[in-house]
Formats: sequence, C-alpha cells, structure tokens
Amino acid sequence: MPAILEEVDKPMHGYGSATPLVLIHDGGGTIFQYFMLGSLRRATYAIANPYFDDGIKPAGGIPQLAKEYAEAIRGTIGKGPVIVGGTTIATSRWSVCC
Repeated sequence: MPAILEEVDKPMHGYGSATPLVLIHDGGGTIFQYFMLGSLRRATYAIANPYFDDGIKPAGGIPQLAKEYAEAIRGTIGKGPVIVGGTTIATSRWSVCC
C-alpha cells in the first residue's frame, strides 16, 4: 500500500527556495491537525498512515513504513534536503531519515 504525500501548504511568493517540510502522521495515523497550521513559509506536506483505513499492520512494521515514506518523499519532492517532523511516532521519523 503506497504512502502518499498530501500538500498542506504551498509557499507564498518568495518562499519557494525554503527547504520543504514533511510531517508524519500522529500515533493514530491521521494528519488532520497539520491542516490547522498557519503558513510555515515553505512547501509543507503530510503523510497519513496508508494502512489506517484498512486497520491492518504492515508486514514489515515500522521499517517498512519508513521505506514507503522515504519513497513517497523522494517521488514527490525529488533530491535535496527535506525537514521531517511530526507529533509522535519518533521511531518512524528517524527510520525515514537514516
């Protein structure tokens, strides 16, 4: 099940060169809270848990999720620096980055 980056905020004119931000879902798998953020003056994306609606767990656990998230990030943003953050699931964020 592929992970998908959802656009939360497009940068306003003049902020297009800022490093993009990718926010990973909370412990419940949702990203709604990120749509409540004001402008962060950079392209901002969020990744919801792609397994949330089905209620299943990925066979490979957090390492599999991290791989899927990294592929989604590179597939959408391409090469270059990216800031990865979120509210919980620190393990998956570190796995995506490392």
